[in-house]
Amino acid sequence: MQVTMAVLCDAANVSREGKLNILGIFGALRGLKFPHVHPAMTLVVALEATWTERGEHAVDIRLVDVDGRELLKLDGRVNVQGERAGRPILTQAVLQLHNIAFPHPGTYTVDILVDRRHERSVPLEVHGPPEGAASQGGGGSTQAGNGPAQGGPAPTSPEPPRNEPPPG
Repeated sequence: MQVTMAVLCDAANVSREGKLNILGIFGALRGLKFPHVHPAMTLVVALEATWTERGEHAVDIRLVDVDGRELLKLDGRVNVQGERAGRPILTQAVLQLHNIAFPHPGTYTVDILVDRRHERSVPLEVHGPPEGAASQGGGGSTQAGNGPAQGGPAPTSPEPPRNEPPPG
């Protein structure tokens, strides 16, 4: 069984039809003071198994810092059932993580193990306050994002098209 996708995001769910909906994928956070407690994030994991891999499997999640210290350890089991031989068996896990404490800025990793075998890592950068920012009270945070606008001005949307008659 293999992990085909793993992301950290703001929220996710699986619809009645089995569609996976993901909102706000990110790979970085900003803490204004440390230890920084991030109030909520969601880990989404997609798994693919073969017909011969049907049955129960251990799925373990570890959040570790750059030195390998564990901040979070979740041990679970998934029961894989398939309908027909020869077709891949797909399943998703949506794990809500609340009040995770990051002791310092740096690189963290969410490691995903299936049957005690490392399958995927999801990196998470935790940044400190921006240069020159006062670290007064609060403990608040922002998501630093993944895109090119990181640390820059907020992106603007283009002006909506105008419905003007053609000239002449």
